[in-house]
Amino acid sequence: MSSVVSSTSSKSTTTIANQDTTVTDYNLVSLTANTEYSQALPANCKGFWIKTKLPCTLKTSFVLNGTHVTPMTVPPLCVYREDQFFSNSTIYFQTSIGSVIVELRAFS
Repeated sequence: MSSVVSSTSSKSTTTIANQDTTVTDYNLVSLTANTEYSQALPANCKGFWIKTKLPCTLKTSFVLNGTHVTPMTVPPLCVYREDQFFSNSTIYFQTSIGSVIVELRAFS
């Protein structure tokens, strides 16, 4: 994964009743194919899901406790799920085609 570009995003937050969980949804835009974008995860993130809205390959990686984790390749229209505790972490992603919305749901 190459240089990092800030993504354009929209964000919504929902608190799940009777649980100590806040769900934050992001719609991130990957404008250019094979360009790495980033998104900071919410504080005390417990895990996340990430996928594309179009059929294309998604590569994703993140920094966990200061260590960059090896990128994962997510096949078209599949969801990547990570259920670890992320504190002050950033997710990095890129798509095989441009002008793609990447959906990210984080749990904190």
